[in-house]
Amino acid sequence: AQRSIVDQIRPYLNEQHVIAAGFSYGATTVSLAATLEPTKFQCAILLDAWLHIDYSSRGVEFDFPPEAFGAGWPQAAASNTDEKTGEDVDFTKRKKGLNIPSLFINSSQFQGYAKLMRSTHKLADQINSHNNNNNNKDKNKQNQRAEIYVIPRTKHQNFCDFVFWVPFVPWQFMKKICQLGDADAYEAYELILSRTIQFLESF
Repeated sequence: AQRSIVDQIRPYLNEQHVIAAGFSYGATTVSLAATLEPTKFQCAILLDAWLHIDYSSRGVEFDFPPEAFGAGWPQAAASNTDEKTGEDVDFTKRKKGLNIPSLFINSSQFQGYAKLMRSTHKLADQINSHNNNNNNKDKNKQNQRAEIYVIPRTKHQNFCDFVFWVPFVPWQFMKKICQLGDADAYEAYELILSRTIQFLESF
């Protein structure tokens, strides 16, 4: 009988070295998961992460997800119920936030959103600040816990794999329909992969 894909790759998995990775709101989810369960992940790869919600026209604006920034949800109740104990827990007192090694790879389009990039740098600085206060003897690795890399001439959709699925479609048409940046799509992907590999090899 044919084995499932999971069964085939299971022997190659190391549960002690799990890497969390995501794109867009998936990257936001990664930042939340790594904040809530930091011991389960070795590091995080965040591709064009949505780290700021801006509905300032309606009076709503905050870093997102708040837990990753060591804060509570705006206008939310100060206390929530812990599922395990049933007791009220004040989540606003959890000031640590995201603090595992993280690589932020952004499009130049996202770099142009000042508030979004401000939140990205804020989160990276938070990670590095926490690590610098750690009593870790490996100072070099300690200072490289969070990195930000921006891929020139790219847009948000450059992180998607459209061009690989339909390579026969003319580039200019693909660029317009899929909202891609001016950078060569394949070269952009190579940069994403090479930067990720470089980051992971530091562990």
